[in-house]
Order: sequence, then structure tokens, then C-alpha cells
Amino acid sequence: MSNSPVSGSLAMIQPAWHHVSGSNDHRAGELYQTSLISALMAGIYDGEVTYGEMRKHGDFGLGTFNDLDGEMVGFDGTFYQLRSDGSARPVTADQKTPFAVVTFFQSEQELDLVQPTARSDLLAMIEKATDANLFNAVRVDGIFDEVHTRTVQRQARPGRFLR
Repeated sequence: MSNSPVSGSLAMIQPAWHHVSGSNDHRAGELYQTSLISALMAGIYDGEVTYGEMRKHGDFGLGTFNDLDGEMVGFDGTFYQLRSDGSARPVTADQKTPFAVVTFFQSEQELDLVQPTARSDLLAMIEKATDANLFNAVRVDGIFDEVHTRTVQRQARPGRFLR
């Protein structure tokens, strides 16, 4: 990853608590998660929860797709599938996930970045403004020289374990 300058704003919410409920009243600051990262790491690459369902619980988050077919990035209510070939496409409601975490993002704190900021300085600002013992959702809006993403290729059974 580069130390490319960033300018714009940094918005954060904290705490975002794990939220599992049958209620449709999903408020900002609550975190909805399907499955566990340890299950994904152990090779459980298929889930039954659709992104149509995930959208009911949040408009901002991260996740993956069945068979690890890309990474999900969600913001402003739109989820995208980042593919291993470098492409990105909107997620359909019927796509399923073995692991995803979402929240309704409403910032509780904003920091204006009035000049270009190195990645290392931005990370230090985030660390100072958040509590390492709580879940936090952080959004950075700005103009970037580059954005690097990573994902794995779609996995065929039996698949490989993540590390």
C-alpha cells in the first residue's frame, strides 16, 4: 500500500455493537454480522443469507460471497462486488454470503482533512479517535491518487483455508 496523499473528510461512529434481533428497527450504531470470521477462515465458504437480507440491516460494510467470489464493499446503501480480475459490479439482492458485517452509517464524529494526508498519518488519526476495544465504522471521503483492493479468486471445493 502506498502513502498517497488523501484530502477530504474522515467520519466515524462508535460503538457499533453486534446486533442480532428479529426486529426491523435497526438503528445506526448497531452492527449486524452473518457468521463468524473463524468459520470463514476454517473453510466455510457458503452461506444462506442474501444481500437483499443484509441491506435490511445496514447500508455500510464489508463481506464476501459464496465460494469467496470477491469482496463486498458497501457504502451509501449500495453494495459492490470487487472481483479478482480487478472489476467491480453492483451486488444483486439474491447473491449469498458466508460472511458479512454491515451497519447503518451515521457519523458521530467528523475530522476535516484540510491538506493532503499520508496514509500513516491518517491511520494514526483513526487510532487516536477510536477505542481499540470497541467495534468502529470508519469512512474516508476524498480524492485519492490510487486505491488498492485485494481479493481471492473464486474457490472450488474443497477449497483452501484462509490464513
